[in-house]
Formats: sequence, C-alpha cells, structure tokens
Amino acid sequence: MKKTLIIFVCFLNVFSWSIFGQKTTLDTLKSTIQMSKTSELKADAINKLGDYWFIRNYDSAAHYYKKAYNISNPIDYKKGIFDYATNLGNVYLFQGKYDSLKSLMVSSIEKAKNFSDLHYEATYNTNLGNAYMYNSEYEQALRYFQEGIELFNKNNEPKYERKINIFISICFLNSNNLDKSIEYSKRSLQQSERANDSIDICTALEYMGNGYVEKNQFQTAKPLLERELRLAESLNLPEKVANSQYLLSRIFQFENNHSKAIEYAEQALVYYNETGNIFYKINTLTYLSIYYKDIGNHLKALSYLKEAEQLAEENEMKSHLLLVYSNMAMLNNAMQNYKDAYTYLEKHDILNDSLNSVELKNKLQDLDVKYETGKKELQIKNLTQQNAIKSLQNKRRFWFSVALGIVIISLLLYAFMQFKNFKTKKALLMAQQKNAIIEERLRIASEMHDDVGSGLSRIRYIIGGIISGKTEQKIGIDKANDIIDDSIQKMKEIVWSLNESNQTLEELIYYIRGQVSEMVENAEIQFESNLPEDIPTMFFGWARNRNTYLLVKETIHNAIKHAAATKITLEFEISNEFTITIYDNGKGFDTSQKYSGNGLNNYKKRISELNGRYEISSKIGNGTSVTFYIPFTF
Repeated sequence: MKKTLIIFVCFLNVFSWSIFGQKTTLDTLKSTIQMSKTSELKADAINKLGDYWFIRNYDSAAHYYKKAYNISNPIDYKKGIFDYATNLGNVYLFQGKYDSLKSLMVSSIEKAKNFSDLHYEATYNTNLGNAYMYNSEYEQALRYFQEGIELFNKNNEPKYERKINIFISICFLNSNNLDKSIEYSKRSLQQSERANDSIDICTALEYMGNGYVEKNQFQTAKPLLERELRLAESLNLPEKVANSQYLLSRIFQFENNHSKAIEYAEQALVYYNETGNIFYKINTLTYLSIYYKDIGNHLKALSYLKEAEQLAEENEMKSHLLLVYSNMAMLNNAMQNYKDAYTYLEKHDILNDSLNSVELKNKLQDLDVKYETGKKELQIKNLTQQNAIKSLQNKRRFWFSVALGIVIISLLLYAFMQFKNFKTKKALLMAQQKNAIIEERLRIASEMHDDVGSGLSRIRYIIGGIISGKTEQKIGIDKANDIIDDSIQKMKEIVWSLNESNQTLEELIYYIRGQVSEMVENAEIQFESNLPEDIPTMFFGWARNRNTYLLVKETIHNAIKHAAATKITLEFEISNEFTITIYDNGKGFDTSQKYSGNGLNNYKKRISELNGRYEISSKIGNGTSVTFYIPFTF
C-alpha cells in the first residue's frame, strides 16, 4: 500500500488562527509599534509585524518574534511569552527544524506550569506531540496528544478534543493503521458538526477522505473530498482547497482520468510553491510523477520525482521518502534502468521496516486502549469524589472571606503610600521627557531642511516656470510629482532613522534588506540576499544607520539605472567590522576612467563620516561589485 505523510500544517495555530488572516500594511504595523504606549502593546505590535513577515520570509518573522519575546519576558507578560512560543514554533515547523521545535515546546510547557495556565500547558503538550509525529516518532506523539486532551478537559475546554483527534488520526495514518485513522477523523467530524465549526469540518473531511484514499476505497473518499473542496472554496481557505485538489487528483488517477488528475495536482502545487509548504509539495510532486509515468512521459515523471526526493532527503522526512523510493524503483524499472530500480527498492524496504513494524502498531494500539479505559475509570472516580469536594468547599469559602477582608485593607494602605511616591516620580519623568522632545525636534528639523527642504524649493521653481510659461505644464507636473515621491520617501527614511527602537545593527540590516528588495522588485530585476546567521545586539546610532542605508540605496539605484542588470545580490558579513557587498550581473564599466557626477563624491563623504572604506570592482561585460567596510567603533 502506498503511504504518505499527512501534515496539518497550521497545528501551532490550531488555537489561534490569526497569522493567515491579516491584511495589514507594513507601514501601518510600524506606525502601531511607534505609537505603543506600554511594553505590552509594543510586544503585541511587534508580534503582528512578525506575522506579516511569516508569509514572506521565515528568518524575518523569527527575528521579530524573538524581539517581542525579549520585551515580554523581563516583565512576565504572559500573552507575549506564549505568543512567542506559538509563532516561533510555526517558523521551526515550516523550516523543518524539529529538534528546535521540541526544545521550544518543552520549555514552553514549563513556563505554562509556572504561570499555572492549564490552557497553554495543554496547547504545548499537543504541539510537542506534533513535533514528534513530524519526526516519525509516533509512540511519543500519541502520548502527548492524549495528555493534551486530558489537560484541556481538565480546564473545561472540551472543544479542543476534536482538533487533537485529527492529530491522532494522522498518527495512526502514518503508522499504517488506516482503520484507526478513519475512526478518529470520523469522531472529529461528528464533534465538529455538533459545534457547527466549518473549518474543523473541512479538516475532518480531508483526513477521513485521505484514510479512504490510502485504503484504495476511492468511491467512498470522493464525496467526502468533493464536500471539503466546496466548503473550502466558500470559506476562502486556499490551503484546504489545495489539499482537497491533491487528494482528488489521486481519485481521478484511479478513474483513469489522467488529464484531470494532472490538472488538479498542478493547481495544488502552485499553492504549495507559493507558501513553501514542503510537506504537501513532496506528496504532490510524487503523484505528478506517477500521473506522467502513466501517460508515458517518463522524463517529466523523473524530473518531478527527483525534486521530491531532494526535498524529502534535505528535510529528513522519512515517510515521504518511503513513497518516493517505491515510485523511483517502479519508474526506473519502466525506463529499463534495472540497477537503479533495484537500489531504490532496497532503500524502500530498509526504511519501511523501520517505520511500519508490527511492534510499533501494537504499541500504538495498546496506548489507545489504555487511554480509553483510563478515561472511563477516571469518570467513575470523579463521581465518588464530588460530594467530599462540596463539603470542603463550604469550609474554604468562610475562611477565604476572612482572609480576603484582611488582604483588601492591607492593599488599600499600600496603594495610598505608592500613590504619594508616584506623584513625585511622575513630575521628574515629565521634565525629562520635555528635554528629550526638544532635542528630537532639533534633530528632525535639521534633517528635514537638508533632505526635504531642497525638494520643496525645486517644486516652487517648477510651478513658477509653469505659471510664467517657460516650462511646459505636463513636463513640469511630472517633475514635481517625481520630487514629491522622492521627498516622501526621504521623510520616511528620516523618521525611521530617528526612531530609537530602530537604531540597532539588527534593525539596520533588516530595514536595508526590506527596502532594497522593494526597489529591485519594482524594477522587475531578480533579487537575492544573504543574512548573517547571528546578528549581535548592538546600538549603531541614527547617524550611522542613515549614512549606511544611503550608501546602499545609492549603489542599488546606480545598478538599476545604469547597469542593465537582470540580477542583484545583497550580502552582509559581521566579523571585526560590518561588511556590505552589492553584486550585479550588468554591463559593468572601466574603473580606470574618471566619471563625472556626484556618486563617488557621495560615497567618499558618507564613508568618511562612518570612518570606513569602500571598494569597487568592475569589468565591462562582467558586472560590478561594491563593498563597504564599516567599523563598529570610531
């Protein structure tokens, strides 16, 4: 029987679906951070900025999640600490960093216990179970899923049981116990329909249908998956639409409708490529290979299967490899590559023995039986204890009322003393804030005069030329619009550089990468960037941040405007000094010649203010590289 790893890709957000529902602009998020009046609000706003980057770049998302955690942890801000675990866990999941995910969940369980928060203790037990399941450690996974259900029910949150039942269904599916898998997904479907939860209904239909597909009961699976597809389209859930399309493609293959199978699978693959969902991407690539093999296009089939094999091996996804190896053996046999076919068959058998042993199936079966029996025994025990608990509660209420009265009186006295101290501290703080505001206004005024004031003067002369008839109206208006756009951009750059929270080396690197990415993409040029693995927490200062950014900006502008490049690469390196290198594959130029213009003068001026140096390397026809070396200290 063909076997595949089924992943519920949003498991860490099973209790909070916010990440994929936001449509907030980057400017709005940054503005919200700047206006946040408390550390708690600032941490929440930075977390949302991480959510914005989550669907664009995992490294950037992780950077902001960690930054929000660094604000939340010292002040014991519970929501910020738990959001960090949930959000960073998503990043580790999609990056395939399962060991990091396990460590994060274990530490998060301890934090939840310290806060005496059963909800998050249950959440992270469930997430730890998923981390083990993705790593094909099914016995450990099932234990943590069962623990999650018990903790949620103990916290009077039975609604989460239907979500965890899906994970248990996946666990049995991946250990090749298909009847148990269908049993749990069917149980989740019934619970979801009683709760009228459309999203959970969609998910339960998917995994119930998947179980029947794996059993080759395609006619039973088809109406379930068609129902899921209709529901997912009505709810605008692109992930669920793609998953149902992938599974339906396998049914179309069984029905010998090869064109429909390829159409549905390739539509699903577009979504998986866009979102970076490697779990379903590998499955879809593998089955596309099967579909093309069936119609005799062996080269196309081999291309898809090699891509699936590479992804599965890079991410150590054993259950995916099981499916890939078996199909590699069959495809090479069809192409008469008998030696390769035999090699892949051996790989498949070795891996299959380790993943699908009878011992593992029996262990999972025993765990499930013990868990169900334990639940019934616990219910009987709870009934006998309820009367004793009620009598104790009445006694506790009396003494609690007495203690509460004493505590309230003490708190009132303490609050009065604290209020007197607060008034004194507030007066001192307001005086300090006034001085800081005055200094900030002077700095902003100077920046505005230098960078924006000249632009406004040019606009005034252009308008004068239009009025006097010396300048053609359309040409003048176009020039004025260009100057206005440039001035707005400069104002944003000034505001960014002056914001104290942006004056670190880390913020500078991510800001440069984001701005350059936007410039290059607007010019329809391919862009690549390489970030340092570790960025030290270091204050860089607004002046150095601004000069460094403007050096890079001018270099990128020159590459776009003059180089006729099709690709630009941006690299950062941190050692004894801060190094930035910009490569383009454009037409290059002769560095021995002297060129007119302010470009080199600007380089010299700004690099001098940074006490650094720069190098330009270029040959006609071989592109250009510009490297800036910036010391950490003056």
